[in-house]
Amino acid sequence: MHKCLIVDDEPLAVEILESYVGRLPDFQVIGTYYSAVEAFESLQQTLPDLLLMDIKMPGLNGIQLLKSLKKRPQVLFTTAHKEYAIEGFELDAVDYLLKPFGFPRFQKAIEKYLRLMTATSLEASHTEKFLLVRSDGKWVKTPHQQILFIEGLKDYVRVHTPQKRIMVHATMKELAEQLPQEHFLRIHRSYIINWQYVAEVEGHSFKVNERLLPVGRTYRSQVQAQLKKRQSL
Repeated sequence: MHKCLIVDDEPLAVEILESYVGRLPDFQVIGTYYSAVEAFESLQQTLPDLLLMDIKMPGLNGIQLLKSLKKRPQVLFTTAHKEYAIEGFELDAVDYLLKPFGFPRFQKAIEKYLRLMTATSLEASHTEKFLLVRSDGKWVKTPHQQILFIEGLKDYVRVHTPQKRIMVHATMKELAEQLPQEHFLRIHRSYIINWQYVAEVEGHSFKVNERLLPVGRTYRSQVQAQLKKRQSL
């Protein structure tokens, strides 16, 4: 669940943002404030995942508030003043929405936020995690980000990376259980793919590193569900 905090001195604007967030799956508003001064103390205690904030407010404006925070959440600026756009983006805001904006424009900003979160999650996971297998009598550690796909053979499993192929005496099931489901997907009794390296989806096949890998009949419903989920991000 993505937790959102709304900061805007216009009650109507707060109400509209609450209604927009309410239309999104897996998002919820955890608080609303009508001034940056009021929001400051809350943000010292708990950071939301996403801050929906106006800029021009009495006392302390949104940019000043963001600059005052030691840790910053992701931010969508929502304002009627386009002159702050450059400064807003210099603070790495996800997006800058000019009032008045409708739900479709808001939804595009949310999609941008979700793509950013997905990329950040992939980067963190791939740099911290690896597959540990035994090959040729030695333990081999292969970072997830280097795995193109995994191929099941008769008595062995072959791990394909850009540099080499690692032969492992194991089962596909054993390797699948070690891999994070958000990054890897079993599409066939003989293939597990890394989403990062999927170049094309052609019918019931995935193109990975110039190899066309088939989707097995028993895996098609699961694959279709994952494709729909990723298309929505």
